[in-house]
Amino acid sequence: MRLALALLLLASACIDVPDGPAPECKSTSDCDRAAGEVCEDGTCWGNPPPGPFAALVSPPTEHLDDLVSREIQDLPIPDFGWIGDISLDEPVNYSATLRAVCPPPIDCTAKLTASIRVSRPSLFAGGPGFRGEQTAQINGDAASLVVPRTRTGTDQPYTITVVPEDNGPGSSAEVVPPMRFIFEIPDSSANNVLDIGANDLPQIDGTVQTAAGVGLAKYRVVAVGRWDAASAPTEVSTVFYTGSDGKFTLHLSPDLPLNVELVARPYEKDDTRPTFHLGGVAPTGGINKLLVEPALLGKEVKTDVQITGVADTGEVVPLVGAHVLVTAVVPPVQQGASFTTIDFDAITGDNGIASFLLRDGSAISGAFKVSVIPPASSLSGVVFEQPLRPGATNEPILLPNRVALRGIALDINGDPLAQASVTARPSLRFQWSLPEAQQAFLTAIPAATTVTPDTGEFVVFVDPVVAEIWGFYDLTFEPSSTSRSPTYVMSVEIPRNTTLKSISMPDVVVPDAAFVHGRITDPGGNTIAGAELKLFHVETGTDLCALVPHAPASCPIPAALLGRGAADKDGVVELRLPR
Repeated sequence: MRLALALLLLASACIDVPDGPAPECKSTSDCDRAAGEVCEDGTCWGNPPPGPFAALVSPPTEHLDDLVSREIQDLPIPDFGWIGDISLDEPVNYSATLRAVCPPPIDCTAKLTASIRVSRPSLFAGGPGFRGEQTAQINGDAASLVVPRTRTGTDQPYTITVVPEDNGPGSSAEVVPPMRFIFEIPDSSANNVLDIGANDLPQIDGTVQTAAGVGLAKYRVVAVGRWDAASAPTEVSTVFYTGSDGKFTLHLSPDLPLNVELVARPYEKDDTRPTFHLGGVAPTGGINKLLVEPALLGKEVKTDVQITGVADTGEVVPLVGAHVLVTAVVPPVQQGASFTTIDFDAITGDNGIASFLLRDGSAISGAFKVSVIPPASSLSGVVFEQPLRPGATNEPILLPNRVALRGIALDINGDPLAQASVTARPSLRFQWSLPEAQQAFLTAIPAATTVTPDTGEFVVFVDPVVAEIWGFYDLTFEPSSTSRSPTYVMSVEIPRNTTLKSISMPDVVVPDAAFVHGRITDPGGNTIAGAELKLFHVETGTDLCALVPHAPASCPIPAALLGRGAADKDGVVELRLPR
């Protein structure tokens, strides 16, 4: 026994237990008293960066039934860093029966499946707002929405969109169209009825056909439009699946303010036929609308697209896992007629090849373009809309090199910032310098990311040019949870130099952290462990909007997320903010 005890004590003596982080202070005199900092539990709290600040506080999973998230439009942070109590909201419950209504002779009495999408704009500029979605039944039991209450004078009303399910022929989307409702929910409310559809919906009749007038079967036809001038395009009609005669009938959602576009797309898997579009259709309906396949599309020919890149050895090699997109547009032969698009995509295999079946006719053979998005880890960059010849032996596409952004991340004391996540994303200035289609391509490129070793070194590979526009990137440094450094974002402009392969950045010193804290409670003042607080800086300037050619009309500058944290068992949440 004595020998065993001695061996245990000897083994214990050999264990090297690492010290925790040294206390920053012992008393407030060790802190920046002039800036308002105070010492508590070894940390100097306060001296936050300049605002204005807004916040979003969200309940933990176990409280989703009795608490809801809350946006705070203006959250002042005192110099001493104690935010105080931040209360979550009690939810209100809006219960409604979804009742299908449709023009005769359509029978819409059966139960239909739909999704209910609920949204509300943010209280602060560029904030996340409220979003929710759930499945419900039309002509079934009442659906129940659990949402934050609408407060008069501060909150925008809710937008509730009911979208019938579409999973092919025989689906709910064939019976009733999507419906949008806008109203406030100040208190819980039951026994409501929402009519999905109407007895006198605008109707559109037409045919999907060849240039010779032969109907085209197995096309999915729908109308795409906008709920209002500021909203994004979305489907706003019933769906129709054509038979052998190619004829279709659509019922539009009521009260649409703008013209719609009819879109007919083949719906079976691996169907390589083109898609047809007819714009300028009145929201009041219409008859004899024709979506016509152009003549002289030719036959299908197998077309291989081989993608190559330069490896770190300098050797040109096939690129595996590249996303290859092939598009084509055939304009209408006369004003007011339909136009045709082809939109295919595939991933390159081990040989770097993606294969497609393309048409070789004179009406379309010169319209094909290919774009390529390599994997995020690739040294090779993107290609946007390079010409492609169907069926021909195309030369392998050699992707350009990405540019390496290299540097060392340091904390405020000059020590390497280890185990920090470094991510490069296209900045708003970059995105809004491109037209809408190119913006979509840019945002589809996976973000470049890495984690720093103990030396704090980082390298991320970015595309210097996209669609002939030079890049601007936001480089985000997210320190590990054990670090005292805050999350930090810096902007990087790519030099206009086509020969650059690497950019050595000056050492990146992540700024000092301002430590702030508060307590999250329910409306009754009880603390809530696990609740999350996100703190945002609200952008008040709009200088960027004047610098770029394709900013949205309202130019919504997103609020910048400065810090986030989860409440401990006492409901206290701590945040590190960059000064």
